[in-house]
Amino acid sequence: MAGGLVIVGLGGFGFLAALGHTTSVMSKAALTALYMIGNVVGPGLFAGLEQETSRVVSSGLAAGVDARAGLRRASLVGAALAGLTMVALLAAAPLLVVHSFAGHAALLVWLLLGMTGSAELFLMRGILGGTRRFGAYAATLAVEGLARLLPCLAVAALGIANVDVNLYGVIFAIAPCLAAVAAWPSLRRTHLVHPSRGTDRAPRAVPVSPGLASAPVAAMRAVEVGEEPSLGLARGDLLDGGAQTPRPGVAEAVGGHGLERIARGVALLGVATLLAQVVANLAPLVVTGRLLGSRSGELTAVAFGFAFVLARVPGGPLRLREGAVLAGHGPARPVDCGADVGTAAAAGPGLAGPA
Repeated sequence: MAGGLVIVGLGGFGFLAALGHTTSVMSKAALTALYMIGNVVGPGLFAGLEQETSRVVSSGLAAGVDARAGLRRASLVGAALAGLTMVALLAAAPLLVVHSFAGHAALLVWLLLGMTGSAELFLMRGILGGTRRFGAYAATLAVEGLARLLPCLAVAALGIANVDVNLYGVIFAIAPCLAAVAAWPSLRRTHLVHPSRGTDRAPRAVPVSPGLASAPVAAMRAVEVGEEPSLGLARGDLLDGGAQTPRPGVAEAVGGHGLERIARGVALLGVATLLAQVVANLAPLVVTGRLLGSRSGELTAVAFGFAFVLARVPGGPLRLREGAVLAGHGPARPVDCGADVGTAAAAGPGLAGPA
């Protein structure tokens, strides 16, 4: 995980460094704005989708509940969120193209494509995190970073001058799409039903204690186990061994897989993370928008944007993602030192720069 996150950071640094040496001043400012806006909108909105998806999957596995129904609802919420994001960006297109992209309308197209890929990528990362497939999760981080870093290194090695902005637009947009594709093989091998829950028993009615008649449990009264996929239940999910009582956590897990619960969680997390990303990245966006139009202003905007990106240390998401997964799975191994190692590694270039 830490290594993958470092590669993502290197990919961003390489992207900005390459365009800084191979494009005109105005193109530098426009592409820096594209990178900043993508980092605000993508992680800002879709990180909440990843966390909710991870919660749904991990809570289902912990309670022995089939998580596929909840995952379908999370996918619907993600698709709706992606659609709303496209509409909002298109509505803001006149301002973005003129004030941020220096008149390069094609950059808006690459931004939309990149956000579509980000929506799919964050959903897949939620599944991988929820099933503790951290190796595959780290692979998506590595692919995303390398998909930006390697083409930029190739451009720099070839010594190409005055590269068209569309080339860098494609590099920016294709990275999350390739990372999502890289997750497909792992997802095909992912099981969303707890392996200890057998399916060889005949379906039977589920007796529910009157004292446990919460809304989710009450909805299970007339359910034959394994007969109602809309509730996300598998055979043997509800009964604790041979006892005639529901397994602990089943009602809470099923209730947490409802569409309203998932949509509310994605909305609240999305607003919180988006505001955090806006606050963290607002300065270079404002500077770029205000200084475009003169060569000296554009040079200042580019330099400020580069310095801002290089000063950022992308370490925090490791703790959020792994902590959310551990909470969903219940007591398990403690969070390891990967986040600390990743933060230290990402901080290395920033500490070496002033020296």
